[in-house]
Amino acid sequence: MKLVEIAKSVGEHIVSGVRTIERGDLSNSEWAEFLETESEQTASSRLKRFANEYDYTIRLVTMPFKPKGIAHDPQGIDDKIKQQTIGDGSKKVACLYDTVDGTWNAKAGQSFTVSAMLAFTDEFENFPESYTIGDFTTAVIAPHFGHGLYLVENGNVPVFHGYQGRTERLRLTEETDPTNIRCMIDTFTAPTKEARARANRIILGIMDEWADFGRYFGSGVELMAMLGRSNTDPAYGGYVSANQKTDNIIPGSIILRNQGAVITDWHGNPIISRNLGERVDVVIAANSPLHERLVYHTERGY
Repeated sequence: MKLVEIAKSVGEHIVSGVRTIERGDLSNSEWAEFLETESEQTASSRLKRFANEYDYTIRLVTMPFKPKGIAHDPQGIDDKIKQQTIGDGSKKVACLYDTVDGTWNAKAGQSFTVSAMLAFTDEFENFPESYTIGDFTTAVIAPHFGHGLYLVENGNVPVFHGYQGRTERLRLTEETDPTNIRCMIDTFTAPTKEARARANRIILGIMDEWADFGRYFGSGVELMAMLGRSNTDPAYGGYVSANQKTDNIIPGSIILRNQGAVITDWHGNPIISRNLGERVDVVIAANSPLHERLVYHTERGY
């Protein structure tokens, strides 16, 4: 069975399960914790079923949540990556998952900006000791309270898969003039005051040049803002983040990369070989001219 079908099914079942839950008198924080617990149980159960039925060994990979991004070691690595094995089949794949992307939004009561994110690798002969961004090739982002999910398998055009059966191809803006485009900007994860001040100086130039800018709490939500189905007028054509966790951007970047987005670090270097667990200053743009303008600002800040 294709991994894209597994990803779609898991995303659909997470959302279906969340929608049937009554919140009752839970506080925002209690509700966010409950959403995460229920979503993880649904994901694990669904993956276990697929592993048993289709001869898979699935290595679940999760990363710890760190508020703000403070508490990294000198190499920029967060706490140890957590892994759990489901099934014992002959086909070996890893699944990176975050069942509540946008935890802070849930705690603030903003349910429309909460999603489940999953990304799968291709099959391994043996599981590696570590994973890179490029190892993950299939992705799904499923808004908990939306009407469908965003889905892609490497090499294919990303789609929005509606729960009523309708499928829409996704697109990126073709606008190349930054004065007509919005940009997502995130310096929230800068680890020190000095790093944040540097990032903010860089971003001031972007804010002055681009038409508008935005910020959510949840990388999956932010990256989805660049795609045509949910885009605004003027559209979002760029994303800049300081010291972002690679696991946060993997599912969204798979979808955007397959649609033709340009994804690099702040110097314009590819990030596909960066290891899971690292931090990266990332630039994502809908096309090369917009990418050049973003890197002009980010690179000169060093």
